[in-house]
Amino acid sequence: VQLKNQGYYTFFHGQKWEYQLHASWHTKLRKITNNSKTKDFIFVHVKPQEEDLEMEKSARKDVMGMANYQVHYSRPVIRSLLCMNKGLWYNCYDYVKCSASYFTGNHSNSYETLELHAAFSCLGYKDVYERYETELKSLAEEHASLSKLGNLLLIAVPRDKVAKCVSFVQPGKRIPPMGKTNDVQHFIDILDSTPEKIADFDKTMFVLPMTQDKHGGLNPQSGIKFFEFNAVEKDKWATYKAKEDALFKKIKRDIKKDKQDALDKSLPCLPHLRSFFFNYAISMKETVLL
Repeated sequence: VQLKNQGYYTFFHGQKWEYQLHASWHTKLRKITNNSKTKDFIFVHVKPQEEDLEMEKSARKDVMGMANYQVHYSRPVIRSLLCMNKGLWYNCYDYVKCSASYFTGNHSNSYETLELHAAFSCLGYKDVYERYETELKSLAEEHASLSKLGNLLLIAVPRDKVAKCVSFVQPGKRIPPMGKTNDVQHFIDILDSTPEKIADFDKTMFVLPMTQDKHGGLNPQSGIKFFEFNAVEKDKWATYKAKEDALFKKIKRDIKKDKQDALDKSLPCLPHLRSFFFNYAISMKETVLL
């Protein structure tokens, strides 16, 4: 209700529990790479930052132009989609289209197996992962033991941007009374207010293209927000997150040191200049005090 009052439409996405671990680390590492402080945003799909933007543009065009029809996306396009339900139990008749089912069954419709090292290597931190591999594997094992249920995402999309961010589908048929229009905002308003006007309204699905462009689900500046929920006991989750944060702090320090060392190596005179200006600043301070 709070998000709705703030001008957002909300959607649900259920996924495997292990995906939470990968997205958490990928998000942390992206913040270092981008030197950003994103809030209420999760990089849900683990993928290279420099992935072909032309392919993403093509995927977005295919998705946003296929509303209301039974769609047969190619594998690259499917990999760029986040399927969502407007209601948590929508599509409960078909577990492969229901967010609640994915959460309670701890499964996903993805055929891909995510390894934690992928969150590091796709951003160029393979050597960092190898350096901390033992600790990261231990953390992953602890994470796996925390829950037998999945991870649930609540995705909030700004009302004034939803038509450019989200597309809707109802596999196998058109969605009355919409005809061939792709006015997703109008459709959601009907779904929220008078859903009985839409045949089989609970069988509808939405897709969010996970792209890095202006309105993509991998762009923190898009205005899209991600929130996650799980079934882990509060105290256990707090203990785990403290361990994860402590390990990340060490890794972040090493990454910054690696970057500085690489910079010093490329510019041999830099450390000397840094030392010169530091000593100069100290001497000036002492002069002022005298």
